[in-house]
Amino acid sequence: MAEPQASRETGPKTTTTIHNHITKAANLDLSPFLSALDAFMLSTRQCAYPQLVVTCRGQKRAFSRASLKEMGHKRAAQLFVTRFARAEDFVEEPRGTSWLSPSARRHPPAVECVATFCRAEDGDTPVPLDASGWVDSIGNVRALEVLLTRKTV
Repeated sequence: MAEPQASRETGPKTTTTIHNHITKAANLDLSPFLSALDAFMLSTRQCAYPQLVVTCRGQKRAFSRASLKEMGHKRAAQLFVTRFARAEDFVEEPRGTSWLSPSARRHPPAVECVATFCRAEDGDTPVPLDASGWVDSIGNVRALEVLLTRKTV
């Protein structure tokens, strides 16, 4: 039995070049990928970041989202007064002339929280955040603006 001969073509050879774009990392733009990853993280969970940026009178401060959720609206409002209120925001109630009247009282400003949510029906429109929905809503807040208003006595 004769052995089969391997057929060899004598025609021209073609060379395939594989380009490796990873070696040129300086030209690699990852911003579309990072934007898509950020959008995915926001859609799968509530807000992807553990911090929440709170703005009051142009000042920005980052707070822990979990801590704000745990402390509730009342304690968070007290924290915002401590961090952002000025002396002129407080109202001094004068002491009465009678010795039985209580001493002078200092009233803190009223606190209103206006939130922009990560996933909301009305898009990026800021909405006042009610105290009753604080614990459930704070995880979905993208940005929080605190408005301090001086109380009238």
